[in-house]
Amino acid sequence: MYQTHSFGEEMVKRLGSNDGAFQGYTVDEALGVIVGGKSEPKKTKTKIEMKEYIEDAPDNPQTYDETARAAAKIVLSFLERHPEAHNMPADSDIEFDGKADWNSYHITREGLSDYIKRIEPELWNNPILDELTGFMWGWAVNAARSALNLSPVPNPALLTIQIENKE
Repeated sequence: MYQTHSFGEEMVKRLGSNDGAFQGYTVDEALGVIVGGKSEPKKTKTKIEMKEYIEDAPDNPQTYDETARAAAKIVLSFLERHPEAHNMPADSDIEFDGKADWNSYHITREGLSDYIKRIEPELWNNPILDELTGFMWGWAVNAARSALNLSPVPNPALLTIQIENKE
C-alpha cells in the first residue's frame, strides 16, 4: 500500500504555518519569500487585519492575490457555519491500493476540501475555488483559520524537509 499524508506538521507547530498566512503575509508576499527568495516583509497583518483583508476580497477577483483572498473569504464563511470542520486538515489524507491508477484510493482522514464537496457541493463549484493552485488553497485555509483564531494546518502544496545536523 502507498499512503500520502500531510508534510510539514512539525514546522506548522513550530512556526505557526508553512505558507505565511499565520505570520500575516499576503499570498503574494508568502510566495515571494518561499519560492522567490525575497526577504520577509517588515510589516505583516495582525489577525484582525487579516480578517478584514479577507472580508474585503472582491467577488470578481482579477489577480492571484485577489483570488486567494476571495477563496479565503469563502473558507472563512464556511468555517463560521461549520464549527465541526475546525479540526480538519486542508486536504484529505488518502491511501492508494497499489494500482497504477490515480482514482484507486480511499480517504483515511477527511479534509476540508472533501468535506465542503460533500456538505455544500454548490459552494465547492464556485468558479473562484475552481481557479486555485494548491498553494492558494492552503494559504486560503490558513488565512481563514487565522482570522478565526484556529491553529494552522499544513499547506498541502508545500513539502517541508528538515535535515538534522548530527555533529
